[in-house]
Amino acid sequence: MKVYYRLRRNQDFNLIIKTGNRTETNIATIYHQENGLSHLRIGLVTSKKIGNAVLRNKVRRQLRAMLQDLKLNYPFDIVIKVKEPYLNNSYSDNETIINETLQRIINHE
Repeated sequence: MKVYYRLRRNQDFNLIIKTGNRTETNIATIYHQENGLSHLRIGLVTSKKIGNAVLRNKVRRQLRAMLQDLKLNYPFDIVIKVKEPYLNNSYSDNETIINETLQRIINHE
């Protein structure tokens, strides 16, 4: 995923988490709201509850790989906050859950 499509600033993360809509899955909480731009921006959050820095970075790399094929021409900001059960599932199970949830969010609104 190109840097152009990532949320980078802490202010953006906080705004979306505070004012955006929330969708819960068993492996992640997904916050989303429209952004007024012509493209999607995505931010990833992994807390220390997930594990050490190496494991958290691995989870973020996996999520970026999962989101690689997502169509990015929707005007949304999305923050994905990973939960601990993410580690218990296989990569393909997590990918299915994340992609189905994001498609439902994007197509619903």
